[in-house]
Amino acid sequence: MSRIPPPLLCAASAAGLLVLWWWTPPAESPGDPAPGPNDSILVDARTSFQHYTTLAEAERGVPLTDPSGRFSWTNDMDGAGTHALVFELPSWDGTTCLDGGGHYEIPMRGNPTRLFFQWKMRMGRTATGGGIGPIGSAVINNPRCSNAGRKLVLFARNVPDLGGRGRVDYVWPGPAPAVPRFEGFYGTGAADRTILPNQGVYFPQQHVGETITQTIEMQAESRPGGRDGVLRLWIDGRLLTNATGVALGTEGVNRVLIPSTFRASAQDQTEYYWAFLAWTPKS
Repeated sequence: MSRIPPPLLCAASAAGLLVLWWWTPPAESPGDPAPGPNDSILVDARTSFQHYTTLAEAERGVPLTDPSGRFSWTNDMDGAGTHALVFELPSWDGTTCLDGGGHYEIPMRGNPTRLFFQWKMRMGRTATGGGIGPIGSAVINNPRCSNAGRKLVLFARNVPDLGGRGRVDYVWPGPAPAVPRFEGFYGTGAADRTILPNQGVYFPQQHVGETITQTIEMQAESRPGGRDGVLRLWIDGRLLTNATGVALGTEGVNRVLIPSTFRASAQDQTEYYWAFLAWTPKS
C-alpha cells in the first residue's frame, strides 16, 4: 500500500509572504505535562482558584498584578460554578492594527531558565460569567487588520525588552486561519523570531466555547551562543510544537504575562482564565 503524504498547510505572514510547511500526524498524546514529585512548584492555582470568591483574593493568592484594570471576576463562569478571571476585549473597527490592552503579571521567583507554564481558558462570553459581547461568540482575526489576532502569553526575561527579541511571546496571529506560534527570541534571522507548530494542527477559532488547557515549556540556552534552547506547546494534551536548537539566550524568566495583550478584536468579546500552574523541573 502506498503511503498517503501528510497535508500541506499554508499561512500568510505579516510581511505578505505565503508560508508553507508539512506536518506529520503525531503519535498518541501522553496528555498534559504535569510536575514530578521533586520538581519546584512556583505557582499552583488549580485548586485554590476555586476557593477564591473575589478578584482581590485571587490577586493576593496567586499572586497577580493587573496594571490595566481590565479584569473582573466570576464565581460561575460556565453555569457549573467555575471561578475565573474575566477579561473584556472591546472591539476595534479601525483600519490599522491596535496593539494594546491588558494583562496580568505573575512573578516567577528565581528567574528560572527552564519553565513550564500551564493554564485553562475559554473564549466567548457565557450567560453566567459576566463580560461583554454576544453570548457564546468570540473571534480571533479581524479582516481590517492582516495580523490582528490574540497575544496569549509573554515570558518576560531578566534583561531589557530588546524590541521584543529578549522575550518569548505565544500568539494566535492573523490573517485567518490563526495558527498558534512563538515569536521573539535573541537570534537575528527570521527563523529565530517565529516558530510554527511542527507536530500537529490546531485552529483556535474552531474551539470557541470550549475549555482549553495549554502548556508552554521554555528552556534557555546553556551557554551564550549555544543554540540549544527549547520551546514546546501542548494544547489539551497534544504536543503541537517541539522546537529545539533555538537561539533563546541564557536569561531566565522573571514574570509571565497572561494574556500578554490583544490585537484589534473585531467585536466586543470576553475570555476567561483560571487554573494557573508553573513549575521548574529538578533536572
